[in-house]
Amino acid sequence: MNNTSQKDFFTVEIEYSNENLSIDIYNSIIKTVNKFNGLRLLLISGDYQLSMAEKNVSNSQLSISYILNCKDQVSKLILASEYRLAFLSLWQFAESLMDRLTKQTPIPTESISSILMIHHLYQQSIISLEQFEIAIYLNSLQKRLSKNCFKDLEIKKDIDRLWDLVDDFIDLEIRASR
Repeated sequence: MNNTSQKDFFTVEIEYSNENLSIDIYNSIIKTVNKFNGLRLLLISGDYQLSMAEKNVSNSQLSISYILNCKDQVSKLILASEYRLAFLSLWQFAESLMDRLTKQTPIPTESISSILMIHHLYQQSIISLEQFEIAIYLNSLQKRLSKNCFKDLEIKKDIDRLWDLVDDFIDLEIRASR
């Protein structure tokens, strides 16, 4: 373990069918990881739910400081070469923005999946065909990234595409609020 570089990853995948999985399994993994100096544990849930604070973003005013904070966090992850985490974080922000945009449509939706939000926004002519196709592709990439550890997956270009899509969503939000 002493020869392990920071670029080496160890993946522990836990599959379960019961939503009431005991926290003891996570405590056991944490204790094992803590035995090795320099290792850290990053838990990514397959459910990938937004935190309460992020869910509330869809109901409140979108502030410039919040946007800059989200982009700053993603930039820090990119600088640390944590591309997978940067993508997943930026996607989560994109989902919040899509949720906000769906609430502005004539047929608002509540608690629907990302793929349905994307289709809804396109069907309501909120996003263009090009944005729709990019969002569909990035949604499928997000699903693969959140379920597996793609150590060698080159996603820097996809992060740039997602960043552009997030900027488009922010522009749509600003235009709609005028």
